[in-house]
This record gives sequence, C-alpha cells and structure tokens, in this order.
Amino acid sequence: RFIWPIFLSIFFQFSSDSHLMAYTTIMRIVSISVSVITIPIIYAISNKFVNHKWAILCASIFTLEANLLENSIFGITETLFILIGLLSFYFAIKENKKFIPISFLFAGIAFDTRLNGIVLLIFLFLICYTRFSGKKLFKYLIIGIIIFVGVTLPQITISLEDEQIPYLK
Repeated sequence: RFIWPIFLSIFFQFSSDSHLMAYTTIMRIVSISVSVITIPIIYAISNKFVNHKWAILCASIFTLEANLLENSIFGITETLFILIGLLSFYFAIKENKKFIPISFLFAGIAFDTRLNGIVLLIFLFLICYTRFSGKKLFKYLIIGIIIFVGVTLPQITISLEDEQIPYLK
C-alpha cells in the first residue's frame, strides 16, 4: 500500500540527515502526531452517541490504550488507518447527508492504506441503507462506489501490474 510511504516522504524531505535513525525518528514523530490528531475525532464521534462527560471518558480510554502508543512507536500504517477510518465514520454519521460522499472518499483512502479498509465500504452501505430509500439510496450508493473505486483504482492497477501474472497482460 502506498499512502503511508507517500505521507512519510513529505516529512522525510525536511531532514538533511540520511541516516536510518533520523528517518526512524521522523517516522515515530509523525506517527505519534497522527495518533494525537485522532483523539479529538474520537471525542467528536463519541459525543454524537453519549453526553459530554462520557465522551471525554471515551477519548481518555482511547488515549491511554496501550496499542495506540505501541503503534505510534513502531511507525506502522495503523495510526494513519485509524485516523482515516474514523474520519470516514465521522462523516457517515453526520446529520447532513451531503457528507456521505466524503465518507466514501475516506473509506477509499483507508482501503489504500490497509486492505481491511474494505470493511468501511460495507459499513457505508449499511449507513446508506438505513438513512435513504428508493432513488436517493441508489443515487448515494452509485456516487459512493464511483468515488471509492476512483480513489482505489490506481493502487489496484499498480498491484495487478506488479504481480506479473501472465494472463492479465
């Protein structure tokens, strides 16, 4: 998957040092920063379902959970995947239905970050099914699928070309 390396390469350009440890440190700092950005999104999502005090508790539990720190220190794609997945979820549950296509956009980016982002697409189908009916359901699903495929198509075609499967060429 290419989203995480592209995202990190932006920050690697600011380093004049070419040692592996310098890049590892930059990767850890970026990963921790992405994890910190995720905390207010967790609060905003939980605030939709519970009152203010419980939303703060939910964000605190998420912050203190050991895997968040572990993923941040290792610099793996998990932190960016969680952020993008939560953004997709956040836009899907917003009351304004015009944010549904943005949710499909973030779901496509999450799928490009990690393959298990496909679960977000199933979740978005369920959200659309419960919120819309008839022609509106069909309209939002078609728009969402076009956005999702448009975002993921470059990665899918690159993956197929790299596989060296003779019958696909």
